[in-house]
Amino acid sequence: MDILISLILLFLLLPTAYAGFTAAPFVPTFSGDIDRIIKLADPKKGNTFLELGCGSGRVMIAMAKQYREVTVIGIEIQPLLFLFVKIKILILGLKRMAKVKLNSLFAEDLHSADIIYFYLMPRTMPKIKEKMKKELKAGAKVISYAFPIPGWKPKRISKEKYHLPIYLYERR
Repeated sequence: MDILISLILLFLLLPTAYAGFTAAPFVPTFSGDIDRIIKLADPKKGNTFLELGCGSGRVMIAMAKQYREVTVIGIEIQPLLFLFVKIKILILGLKRMAKVKLNSLFAEDLHSADIIYFYLMPRTMPKIKEKMKKELKAGAKVISYAFPIPGWKPKRISKEKYHLPIYLYERR
């Protein structure tokens, strides 16, 4: 029984530690900033919105609720958060508009994304920047919460008093 409990804990804690070291620890996007993020995204009918490291799914679910003609996909490596978001999607009746994948953001294929959103640590930016340079199509929007992408010039920066900045980029 102790071995089973240890294996379960290892299964749950290892992805959490991995995510914290490779991309970012779980820190939710401030709920007061979600509308600003969605406004910057300015999705169009048929767009695919990809949230890398979706955590509790706040942003992706808000997007799916407001824009039912947009495909919303969340990527999460932590199994408990993945299950939480999956259940949330089902309870809210958003199964047609939103889905969540259990995957590393670095393993996810970005080619189909029209809009990407993430809240990652500065140390992660060079690696995700290289991935986006290789995989994003021209015209894709990239929204970074709190931290800029080094070497990329933002198309717009949303700043409000007492709130974190939100950077909007467009892939050329």
